[in-house]
Amino acid sequence: MKKLLASALLAGLLLGTTSTVFAVEGDATKQSTGTIPLESSISASYTVTIPGALTIDLMSETPYLNAASQVSLTELTAAGSVTVGATVTDLTLKEGSKLANETITTTLTNSETSESLSSFTLTNTNPTQLVKIETTEESKNNKPGDYIGSINFTFDYVEADAVTAE
Repeated sequence: MKKLLASALLAGLLLGTTSTVFAVEGDATKQSTGTIPLESSISASYTVTIPGALTIDLMSETPYLNAASQVSLTELTAAGSVTVGATVTDLTLKEGSKLANETITTTLTNSETSESLSSFTLTNTNPTQLVKIETTEESKNNKPGDYIGSINFTFDYVEADAVTAE
């Protein structure tokens, strides 16, 4: 009984809330027209995934081979690209060590070309970039201890050029 009563009340509410959106009176022998506005919007959003952490094996003959990781773009919702800026700090001997201020020079490079990398562009058609940290310094020339550094990223959405309809 309650379901039937609820259904009847709902039907009454629906009938009571209807209204005419567009109506035109016209001559049945002529064509009539009407115009209504049409609106939409596209918002640009995206997700860039960066590595959580990288470790360089400074005791290895080729320490940079262990320190490569991928930066990737997903869910770009509008035409355009994302420019990624990246800077790496030199590795520095951790504070509290009696040998503080010891540094190891590091650079961020394109993993495929080994060219220095300070910024790159990601798009829906080219959504990934493999980056690696390199150093030319050898462990035998540096003091023992734990070294730390960081990679700092910035992200900028760049709107695509306007496309004209033909």
